[in-house]
Amino acid sequence: MKYRYLSLLVLACLFCSCSSLTHPSIRMQVSATKQLNRDNMGDSLPVRIKIYQLNDETLFKEATFRQLWKSDVQTLGATLLEKRELTLNPGEREAIKITPKAQAEYLAVVALFRHPEGQSWKTLKPIMGPIGAFLKPITVIANQNTVEIQ
Repeated sequence: MKYRYLSLLVLACLFCSCSSLTHPSIRMQVSATKQLNRDNMGDSLPVRIKIYQLNDETLFKEATFRQLWKSDVQTLGATLLEKRELTLNPGEREAIKITPKAQAEYLAVVALFRHPEGQSWKTLKPIMGPIGAFLKPITVIANQNTVEIQ
């Protein structure tokens, strides 16, 4: 009888701990190189970074620079679950934590460069499972006029 209660207690603890692992924080390292967002004189300038949690990638992939710069909430519509913004100076690094929303499938990043080129100003990554989020931080790098997630 004693072992039965003990095993029930252990099972209850396991269920409680597993439920807390469903949406762990994602560690992100966001950094900018010293050659960043250059002006017409060649001087590096700060860049505004937008980080989105999305439940679908389609609208993000179709969006133009101007749409995500001026009207991202309207452009992304119901696919947007959360938005976070920060400004990075050249050579700066910032560590942040993001708690994924229950329906979030993707992390998307936009860098608002002065001279965006092609599609290199935005990037997208599927959100890893709960265990993956603990093991390896996501790295976002803004370099010159490009942004990437590693």
